[in-house]
Amino acid sequence: MKASKIEELLAGCSPAVKRLANDARARIMSIVPHATERLRGGWSLIGYNAPHYFVFIVPEADRLRIRFEWGALLPDPSHLLEGNAKQVRYTTISSVEELHTPARESLLEIAAAMPPKPRDHGRGNSNRDPSNSCDALQTFLIPVRYCVIRSHGRTGQRKKEVQI
Repeated sequence: MKASKIEELLAGCSPAVKRLANDARARIMSIVPHATERLRGGWSLIGYNAPHYFVFIVPEADRLRIRFEWGALLPDPSHLLEGNAKQVRYTTISSVEELHTPARESLLEIAAAMPPKPRDHGRGNSNRDPSNSCDALQTFLIPVRYCVIRSHGRTGQRKKEVQI
């Protein structure tokens, strides 16, 4: 069942995870007071924008995960971030004390201050060649005014020029 309120999402959690989630919510808002909190019920998570989406908390059976939308780009000298995805990284919280470490506070501050990144709109195509994306061209051929996006769908190859 999809939760429609944060309290409904947390109602299905153990008391320990519920406490961790509420403490994490308060901690995020104290570190980034201009952030806005929003339930993302379809994903069973609580997301934060400041003004762009930067972090979300995911309650699990015995722990809480704080996931950073662009965690792969965050400096992590304390090696708190886990995962090897292209974009998202997370830190696992098992106790309230873990929420109050300077390294985790720093991750939240930096994540909130990062400028928003362009979204990859080629979702669903795991065989996509990343060298065809505008991001790859922008990274290696700055300045770029146009890039060509190729897609191979049921109708064959399509070509589209996009002004950047």
